[in-house]
Amino acid sequence: MIGWCRLWILNYGLYVKPLYEALKESKDRYLIWTPECHKSFKELKKALMMAPALGLPDLTKPFELFVHERQHLALGVLAQQLGSWKRPVGYFSKQLDTVSKGWPGCLRAMAATVLLIQEARKLTMGQKIVVYVPHMVITVLEQKGGHWLSPSRTLKYQVVLLEQDDVELKATAIVNPAMFLTTENPTEKLEHDCLVTIEQVYSSRPDLKDEPLKDPDLELFTDGSSFVQEGRRIAEYAVVTIDKVLESGTLPANTSAQKAELVALKQALRMAEGKRVNIWTDSKYAFGVIHAHGAIWKERGLLSAQGSPIKYKEEVLQLLQDVQKPKEVAAMHCKAHQFGQTAINIGNRLADKAAKEAAERGLNHNGTILYPSEHRVWARKMNEKWQTVNLESCIVRKQQGFVCEGHQGRDGTYRWAHDRGVDLTMDAISQVIHECETCAAIKRAKQVKPLWYGGRWLKYKYGEAWQIDYITLPQTRQGKRYVLTMVEETTGWLETCPVPHATARNTILALEKQVLWQHGTPERIVSDKTHFQNNLIDTWAKEHGH
Repeated sequence: MIGWCRLWILNYGLYVKPLYEALKESKDRYLIWTPECHKSFKELKKALMMAPALGLPDLTKPFELFVHERQHLALGVLAQQLGSWKRPVGYFSKQLDTVSKGWPGCLRAMAATVLLIQEARKLTMGQKIVVYVPHMVITVLEQKGGHWLSPSRTLKYQVVLLEQDDVELKATAIVNPAMFLTTENPTEKLEHDCLVTIEQVYSSRPDLKDEPLKDPDLELFTDGSSFVQEGRRIAEYAVVTIDKVLESGTLPANTSAQKAELVALKQALRMAEGKRVNIWTDSKYAFGVIHAHGAIWKERGLLSAQGSPIKYKEEVLQLLQDVQKPKEVAAMHCKAHQFGQTAINIGNRLADKAAKEAAERGLNHNGTILYPSEHRVWARKMNEKWQTVNLESCIVRKQQGFVCEGHQGRDGTYRWAHDRGVDLTMDAISQVIHECETCAAIKRAKQVKPLWYGGRWLKYKYGEAWQIDYITLPQTRQGKRYVLTMVEETTGWLETCPVPHATARNTILALEKQVLWQHGTPERIVSDKTHFQNNLIDTWAKEHGH
């Protein structure tokens, strides 16, 4: 009954919020009844006993919607002029979504405005709505929305707030929806500037600018990236001026592109300690962290709006500390890979070039095992590779425990050595691995035992008994979604064949290609699926002597 009467109860959402939270937190089916719950319950009963003050909407008159956001709730009163006073025709209270709950207050008010306009249209039927809200909603959307809103959400808000002929927005200093009904002049001057409030409260430093400073001491450009080359991930960063590379270097192989951009921005801030600096970055992520998200993440305890830990916590915290070092700082975003001749484009291209050169140096440095000059009696450089002089086994022994602290075996060690330019033979690696107790233990553990015991499969030789089944994977570009897996029962050998459809015909083609041609005609094939129980499969089996 309370839910049905919500339109007639002012501030309904505030009353029921403690009750909903108690239901969510209740465990073992026991409700924890707190004083807040008791107070909310009494207020709801009192509201139900009161006569509703709402009138019927008159579709020939314009509507006035008064909006306020409080405790992550969008609260509103829809009213119409009746004589010299305003008569309410609807009360609205809606919960904000999880993402918008983590925004600054002025942005939450913008989200609440959009939400309540959509609710009010259910009653206004296209009639004009004058919306009063205690924030500069349009200004916030146009100037700060890009820092917090996704492109799709920005487009949605623009459509609701700017592109509709039936909506007119007005700012007011009144923050209690109930006061709108008794105030003669609802368009009083605002008590705060939304843009200044967002910059001071939610920026990483109060005087951080997103427009260039005049006559700065430094004009820096940063870039960072992460990519895969020849099967290996490479990450690098660079900090440059318009004509000079100040710093560049490689990062650990597991570094993502976003983390590399944070590192580059952090290094630029350190270089500008005590100076006035303009910093340009082509990373929207790094720009958003320093201008918007970083401070609010720190306030939340490095948690996202969903309550999960954010990525790159250490880098974000360090960035928030380093941004305090310059005397004055402005961080701007610029488009990447532009061919213009402006100072911004030239500096951005130089940063990108310096980062790539750092990646090439890092690849050569990390890809080759370097030997001191006094050790050249042990190895010599031939064809850009270091080759051992009758000491292959020594190098293999030394590196065997270093590969991944886990003894990768002959093939893994060979690949590791080959990637780093060490010319080792399989025989030398096999000899050392044969003498390694750890490798021997791993090899014994990895030996595949027959899948069936008790003599059921012991009468079959290799290749005579198979178990097959289909698995489903995401569809490939070639349109193949299913994979037929075929396991040889005596050894556990696996054969696979991707197919577009799990049909009997594709099953036969896969068996002929993967089993018959490579392992001979099987004596027994087992499966528990209907794909293999039909006339086509039976005919094929009889043709092969079964």
